[in-house]
Amino acid sequence: MVSGVSIKHVLFLADDRLKFSALADAFRKKNITVKTLNDTSAKSSFVEPAPDLVLFDLSHEKTALKNRDTCPACFIPIAHTPDDVDAFQNTWPFYIIWSVDGDHPDILMHRLMSFTRLSRGILPSSEKMTDGNTALIKLNILNDLLLSLDDHLRLSDALSVAAKYFDRVIHYDLLFFYSLWSDNIVLLSGEGVSPRLKDAIHILSETFLEEKNPEMTRMIPDFRYSDSENPVRDERIRDSLLFPFPSSGRFSGIIGFLSYKNDVYKESDRTFFEDLTRQIETILNHLENIVRKKQEQQILTIFDQINDAVAIIDLQKESVYVNHYFQDLMGKYQKIIPYEELIHFFSQDWEKVQKICIEDKKIYRHKVFLGENKADRLVFDTVTDRFQNLPFIENGLILVARNITDNQRVEDMKADLISNVSHELKTPVAIVKEYVSLMADGIGGTLSPDHQEFVFIIAKNLERLERLINNVFDVMKTDKTRRKQQITDVYIPDLIQEVVDLFKVRYASKNMTLTTKVKKDLPTIPTDRDALMQILVNFVENAYKYSDENSEVIIFADIRKDGDLYMYVKDHGRGIAKKDQDKIFQRFFRTGLDLERLPGAGLGLSITKDVVEQMGGEIWFESELNKGTTFFVTIPGLLNEE
Repeated sequence: MVSGVSIKHVLFLADDRLKFSALADAFRKKNITVKTLNDTSAKSSFVEPAPDLVLFDLSHEKTALKNRDTCPACFIPIAHTPDDVDAFQNTWPFYIIWSVDGDHPDILMHRLMSFTRLSRGILPSSEKMTDGNTALIKLNILNDLLLSLDDHLRLSDALSVAAKYFDRVIHYDLLFFYSLWSDNIVLLSGEGVSPRLKDAIHILSETFLEEKNPEMTRMIPDFRYSDSENPVRDERIRDSLLFPFPSSGRFSGIIGFLSYKNDVYKESDRTFFEDLTRQIETILNHLENIVRKKQEQQILTIFDQINDAVAIIDLQKESVYVNHYFQDLMGKYQKIIPYEELIHFFSQDWEKVQKICIEDKKIYRHKVFLGENKADRLVFDTVTDRFQNLPFIENGLILVARNITDNQRVEDMKADLISNVSHELKTPVAIVKEYVSLMADGIGGTLSPDHQEFVFIIAKNLERLERLINNVFDVMKTDKTRRKQQITDVYIPDLIQEVVDLFKVRYASKNMTLTTKVKKDLPTIPTDRDALMQILVNFVENAYKYSDENSEVIIFADIRKDGDLYMYVKDHGRGIAKKDQDKIFQRFFRTGLDLERLPGAGLGLSITKDVVEQMGGEIWFESELNKGTTFFVTIPGLLNEE
């Protein structure tokens, strides 16, 4: 900065007085007088008091050119958009792009003051700038960088624009920017980068970083893009001058000057560009903060428009952004609340949520009930996932909750109706079953062979009806209450052998093989034996129904290192069509072929899924049509929870 030069008066030549009012106020805060002139014929404003800085738009360029020779002020044009720069008649060394700079009047004011102090008395034509005027060149480089950076902060593009000033202070044959984050190398002169040159830049950058910042060397790939044994020599590079951008995030990179001559770069070059890169880094960090705040505002504005409850959880700061819907729900109109407050309001197992979303990298979905009174409570279908690439949160979660209270009430009414009908059916079915048993035992008289066959058919269908009613009751129970687990020590090989014995006769009727793959040395685990039995029986039953004669079904079980139980049942049956796979766990769902030839209500897998999830486990399957299906289950180990 040039000392001894003060700025007291600023003149705006513009038609719109209000447009630049924020910038004018920034000057006034520094006790600088500001005058706005829209009468282009007036000359008095250039006389008393004489301005130190004149800012003018395109319509006033002629006035500026007419007065610049008689007024010692610094003249700087204001272009409304980048495209307007070319419309100015004269070539000015410094421009304001109002669409870019106008949102940051304080920063712009400081830049204008710095440029004014440096350039007072210097003609504004770019041809008049000399190599010795390095301070002004540096300011122009920084100015072009600022004008060229957009909201995406593409540094390589901005450096390409500013590079036109570099050859005024330093010799180079190649000038590059190397982004370490993306392993992307850009030649600022616009040419492409050959594989051999890329290898040469990698080698030079790694050597440079080993001395300056060893931790960053791990970001350089250890493989080669070319077959050259010595890429630096083969590219005829004799001298190099490299500077790092050690700032955080997307800006980590290297600017490099390469020369085909020996001993080109001096200590003065290094000093100039070290100072320049420090200033660029300061600007980039400041701009990144501005862009981050802008993106934060845009994201939160979008969230406020969503007609669902949305909460963005910052796990590091233990704070939560909540949208308008969520605020209405809580009855507390505050955008940011403590994480602890969300935990108390939105009751769910938050430790489990964090483990599934952050550690397991999966989406957590379940229902949340708000309110003590069942008649008035609200029901929400909630989805929680980790939040990635959010500019203002490094480690967070997003929760979206949709109000499904009306749908839930309809479901409850439907469930109550089915439950009541099923209950009312139980008594007459039990009575009919008892009388059929008496008939089969000959209590009412000896039955003829035909009558015995009829009674047998009636008895079998009564059993089927009874199973259907019991299945419906099981579904209703999983809807209304969580079955309390009966935890005992279970030896998994014995449990699976019991399942095999249960199906031995049925599998033999189709000449099917039921194979087990279970280690005998598995430890006993504390778990719900009846629930595991129900899961396996359902899988093995399905495998029997959907497999052809002479096929094999495999039961596998193991205890993983983390203590979780892992099981699967694999068949070689007809498989599940892709169009049906997303419906397979829905209640009462059956494929067309099932309806034609196979008994059942389509409730087995739905019940199994409910049982697995009540145990805190996961269930999924893999299937290929006409090749078979494998159902998988994991159940968390209670030993770990202790």
